[in-house]
Amino acid sequence: APPGSASTAPRSAYSSSSGADAKPGKIHVGCLPEGITTEVLKEEFSRFGVITDLHMQTHSLPGRYWAFVTFQRHEDAVSAQESTNGKLFLPGASKPCQVTMARNLYKASVPLASTPVAAPSSSRVSQAASGGSSGGAFEGASGGASGGASGASF
Repeated sequence: APPGSASTAPRSAYSSSSGADAKPGKIHVGCLPEGITTEVLKEEFSRFGVITDLHMQTHSLPGRYWAFVTFQRHEDAVSAQESTNGKLFLPGASKPCQVTMARNLYKASVPLASTPVAAPSSSRVSQAASGGSSGGAFEGASGGASGGASGASF
């Protein structure tokens, strides 16, 4: 085969002139069994490509454990998602993992401190979290409005 045309040749994640290979990819792995370790996840998902980051959340209710797995290449994340969603049973699991492409739900371009947000009328988190020192930002947001609305117009 001519040089560079063999599909089995290893490629650098940053070698493509179009830049398509340079984009990392992230998957969300849900329905993780209790007692799962990062080592087991790395072993299972590294067969799809180079893993650059793995974050596992196990401080939830049993049956609600999840992880984010970031691959060096977006294509590897897509392959992992397509190959394992609803099919992968990890040790100790009673049902298969749900694997989806991760979505960035938060925009980091606006600092949270500069974005005023009215607290929901049922929330008491601001008073407990602030310790009373800076809880004034939310006071009055629901105070004068009738019907439980915040009174803020958006």
